[in-house]
Amino acid sequence: MIFHDTLDILLPLLREKCSGMLEQMAIDHLKKSYRKFCIKSGYVQRKQTFNLVKSETLTLMADTGYYVHEIHAVDNTKGSELEECIDYHVMNGHEISFASYIREAVVTYSIVPILPMSDDLVIANEVINRWPESIAAGAAATLRMMPEQQWTSGALSEFYEHEFIKGYRKAFRARITSMDNRQFQSSKRVFF
Repeated sequence: MIFHDTLDILLPLLREKCSGMLEQMAIDHLKKSYRKFCIKSGYVQRKQTFNLVKSETLTLMADTGYYVHEIHAVDNTKGSELEECIDYHVMNGHEISFASYIREAVVTYSIVPILPMSDDLVIANEVINRWPESIAAGAAATLRMMPEQQWTSGALSEFYEHEFIKGYRKAFRARITSMDNRQFQSSKRVFF
């Protein structure tokens, strides 16, 4: 997954859904929306391959400004899934201890921005390109709930929250589908 866009490219979409706020306020709400999207969908992923010499504990690495949120799959290099508590153990959410007989492993995990998010945090390009309306809708939903503002509207907030939820659910399904396809392709069997 390529990281390079910044969230300010979504400002025009957000202003269509909710206008009148200062630019920094809009960017802050886009950051919150992007972060929540990453948490709910698990779409921003990394893969790390380990070559193990002996039973050891290894640390998963996240990009600058991100942390390891969830481990989605631990496989051997042939694509077969390893079993948690038998082949490996997860500690602290980002450290993995492998059994002594495991020599190679590929770990797939999601990453999420660390709070507070800096203005120059690198954003996942694919998320911005595939779900820009959803990220903008999430920001609009929170902005529309602000009390006593010219843009306050509970009904519009609910509408945009629904659009945001639909977006991160689509991203979640896309992530699951891509992982399922990978697993089905790598685990072909011959039945006699």
